[in-house]
Amino acid sequence: MELKATTLGKRLAQHPYDRAVILNAGIKVSGDRHEYLIPFNQLLAIHCKRGLVWGELEFVLPDEKVVRLHGTEWGETQRFYHHLMLTGGGGVAR
Repeated sequence: MELKATTLGKRLAQHPYDRAVILNAGIKVSGDRHEYLIPFNQLLAIHCKRGLVWGELEFVLPDEKVVRLHGTEWGETQRFYHHLMLTGGGGVAR
């Protein structure tokens, strides 16, 4: 399953990551110039947040590192989050 920022969200958020894909053993968060592979066994928490306009996912990793995906449509963000909780990411704190 894949989650992408909206065109406007991608432009306004100006973050390095604008899409996430659930893989067998983790999550790939990527953008035009950056890619980050997050193994499920390194995830400490996943937070699904709603901003004023868009959704946001936060992937919390060891050493206080946080990878964020902004500018996503809220309903799609919720669906992705719930699917992630049912697959490999469900063993982490929410």
